[in-house]
Amino acid sequence: MVFMGMGEPLLNIPNVLRAHEALNAEVGIGARHITISTVGVPKTLERLAGAKLQSTLAAGAYTRPLFSST
Repeated sequence: MVFMGMGEPLLNIPNVLRAHEALNAEVGIGARHITISTVGVPKTLERLAGAKLQSTLAAGAYTRPLFSST
């Protein structure tokens, strides 16, 4: 299961975490079978790490920042 498309998942962390929990606990998808795909919005990766998920993070590699860190 991959969170991607239709917007940047890390700009919607509270809902992504709720959906992650529901998919894991209620649907039975193992956390290690869930991937969160991101372009790497500054400061949001730290918030995601704080959730201590056992999921995979897929980050795009770009030559310039897509979002301002200010």
